[in-house]
Amino acid sequence: MAMFHQQAKLDVRVPKGNEGFWLIMNHLQILNGEFTVGDIDELTCSCVQNVSKYLTGLLNAGIAEQVGERPPKAKGQFASPLYRLVKTPVLAPRVRDDGSLIPATAQECVWNAMRTLKQFNVPELIFAATTDQVKPKEPATRRYVMLIERAGYLVRVGKCQPIRYRLKPDMNTGPQPPSCKLFDVRVVWDPNLKRFFGDAPEAREVAP
Repeated sequence: MAMFHQQAKLDVRVPKGNEGFWLIMNHLQILNGEFTVGDIDELTCSCVQNVSKYLTGLLNAGIAEQVGERPPKAKGQFASPLYRLVKTPVLAPRVRDDGSLIPATAQECVWNAMRTLKQFNVPELIFAATTDQVKPKEPATRRYVMLIERAGYLVRVGKCQPIRYRLKPDMNTGPQPPSCKLFDVRVVWDPNLKRFFGDAPEAREVAP
C-alpha cells in the first residue's frame, strides 16, 4: 500500500458535479492507484459532502471499493480511507446513494443509437434507442434530429421518405450526447469536444 501520494495535476477543464468527480477519480487511480475523498476535494470546487455522497453510491454499486487507509499527516488527525475503482466505464456512472443505477436519458439513448446505425430514419432510430427503461418520444426525437442536423452532425441519405440520415464519421465525437440549448436561436453544445456548434453567450437547457 502506498504511504504517500503524488499531487495530481489535471491539464483539462474539469466538469462540475459527478462527471467531474469521476474524471478526477480515474486520473488519481492512474497516477497513484488509489485516492481519498480529500484528494478529490483538492481538485474540485465542490464540497466534501457532495464528493462523499457520490462515492457512497459508487461503493454500494460495486463500482468502487475501500482498499485501506492513508496514515494521518500529523498527530491528532485521523487516517483517511483509501479507495480504488473496480470498474471504469467511460461515462460517469449515475448512481443513487443505495447503489441503484439511474437509467440513461432518452437523449443519451438516441445519440448512441445514431452512433451504432449506419443510416436511419426517425422511426428506426426510436426503435434502436428504446430500452426496457426508456422509450424516446417521437416529437422530441424528431426535434433532436433536426437540431443536430442543423448543427452539422448529420447528412441526409438519398431522397426517400421518411428522410434517412447518417452520422458524419468526423462528428461521432464520443458517448455523451450533444446537448440542445436555447438562445435567440437553437445551438448545440458538444460535451465530448467541450465546444458549441452555433453562437450564443448564455443558455438554458431544452427538455429532451
